Amino acid sequence: MNNICGLVSLVGRSNVGKSTLINRILGHKISITSKHRLTTRKQIIGVKTTGNIQIIYLDTPGIIKKDYKKYNQIWINAIKNADCVIFVIDRMYWYFEEQILFKHIKKNNISIILVINKIDWIKNKTSLLPWLTKLYNKLQCAKIIPISAKVGIGIKELESIIISHLPKNNHYFPAKLKTDQNKRILIAELIRENLINKLHSELPYLVDVTLEKIINTNQTIDINALIIVERNSQKHILLGIVKKICIESRIAIENIFHKNIRLKIWVKVKKH
Repeated sequence: MNNICGLVSLVGRSNVGKSTLINRILGHKISITSKHRLTTRKQIIGVKTTGNIQIIYLDTPGIIKKDYKKYNQIWINAIKNADCVIFVIDRMYWYFEEQILFKHIKKNNISIILVINKIDWIKNKTSLLPWLTKLYNKLQCAKIIPISAKVGIGIKELESIIISHLPKNNHYFPAKLKTDQNKRILIAELIRENLINKLHSELPYLVDVTLEKIINTNQTIDINALIIVERNSQKHILLGIVKKICIESRIAIENIFHKNIRLKIWVKVKKH
């Protein structure tokens, strides 16, 4: 058997750049990004097939210390099922969440590739070497690699390291498949991304996006979307920015699907 195929889980604290990394590796957007925690709410699968090598990436929500058992369970299961784990940290920060994650990974006896992300933000690069040495002595990972997912530093080397830790196996997905997300989910997520980035810390986790209508033709996609909030006060906040969200979301969707997008967005209070 000459084929290589394996499951690679990306785990880490919120905002360390997991979604940016998976988008960079795949060469297109499958996972939304923002500076806010819990942007990724569920496990997202991205698939990269190159010749006889197929890598199935799992993007997971960031670890949460408090009562977010649903989100924590996603990355716990992702670690259990993986052939290899990419453990992403932000530069030279190591917090309580990182320690929890590391303990869980070690319990499962899985190869760990520790990724130090955002090195383009580190002004004094000479500080990296002692930090790498300290981490290696502490963690004994299979490999530690500094990268920048945002600008693409170290990505090719990272992919080579990942491949070296994957088993010989038949490919699980068709070669042309890029993600498990269908069109409706991806469009709703792109709208939610713009929504989160506009709302800042006001109410990004109290909103949801659903599509009421999507009509796809050869040249255009007509979309009616609904932003659902918990209370009337939240609706009033959104009404002031919904036009801008609509414009920026339309541009983002056009960049993904390369079609003319006709997008209408309404805001609705959730019925309790």
